[in-house]
Order: sequence, then C-alpha cells, then structure tokens
Amino acid sequence: DVYISKEDLNLIMLAPDTYEEYQALEEEEEQQKIRDRRVRQTLIEKELSTLLRLVEENDEMDGAEMEPEAEEALGIAANKVCYLQKYYDVSRCDYVFVPSVAYTIMNGTLLEEACNHYYGQSEEFL
Repeated sequence: DVYISKEDLNLIMLAPDTYEEYQALEEEEEQQKIRDRRVRQTLIEKELSTLLRLVEENDEMDGAEMEPEAEEALGIAANKVCYLQKYYDVSRCDYVFVPSVAYTIMNGTLLEEACNHYYGQSEEFL
C-alpha cells in the first residue's frame, strides 16, 4: 500500500501535464521575480531619496553636509537589507514589501550594514 497525503495529492493534481506547461510556469515565476526586483528597487530609491532630502534640509540649518560616500554606503546597505520579504495583503488586494528603509534605520540594521560599506570600515560612519 502507498499512502499519499491530501497535500501531496493536491500538488500532483495541480502539476503541469506537459513539459511546455512546466516551462511556461517557470518563465512566469522568473518574470514575477524580475517585477518584484523592480518594485523593490523603486521603493528603496524613493524612500531613501526622500529621507536623504530631509537630512540635507536639516543639515543646511546646522551648516553640515552629508558626504557622497555616506549616501553611497546607505544605498548599498538599503539594497541588502530593505524590502526583502513580501506578503499579500487581502485588505488592499496587493503585495506589501517589508522591512522599509525607515524601519531599518530605526532598528539600526541599515546603519550597521552601511558601516560595512563606508570607506572600507576603517572610518566612522556616524
């Protein structure tokens, strides 16, 4: 006797019948990954540019200025730690990507990662 669980049976029933169907599914998954990367990159760029603009406005009042190397380090770090996960929000009927740039700044993750990319770690980032 062979026992097949209900979940396995559902997977078998939903499996593509032909190799062409399988290839089409794989291609669709790859296209979705590309779309997700574009959405993620856009979210990071928008949020980071807004935050950097706010910092610049604040720094103008203090007479200080953020170095271009620091901005680059933040960009690299944001691409490594921000918006890595997504979930489907049924109330909005859309996917939500987390964690945001602001959240990773508040919990210190973004700044820790940025330190690793700022002048090769020998300089102090903040």
